[in-house]
Amino acid sequence: MNAAEIAALLYRLDLGPQNAGAWCGSQGWAAGLATELITVRSPASGTQLAQVRAASADDLDHILDSAVAAAAVAR
Repeated sequence: MNAAEIAALLYRLDLGPQNAGAWCGSQGWAAGLATELITVRSPASGTQLAQVRAASADDLDHILDSAVAAAAVAR
């Protein structure tokens, strides 16, 4: 894949060159910038496709809190 094809694929997936790595239903995508970026590469060619920010401990706490609250509402 060339750079234009990679960009088009990411666009179709609603992604960009750098992406948040944690989704919390009640708070949306994690906004923290303190964690490292993980490079995602094509397994076929090794070409860099995008980067994803690792979730922080705070991100995980928010995700778990949101899941517990959603489970309580679902009962």
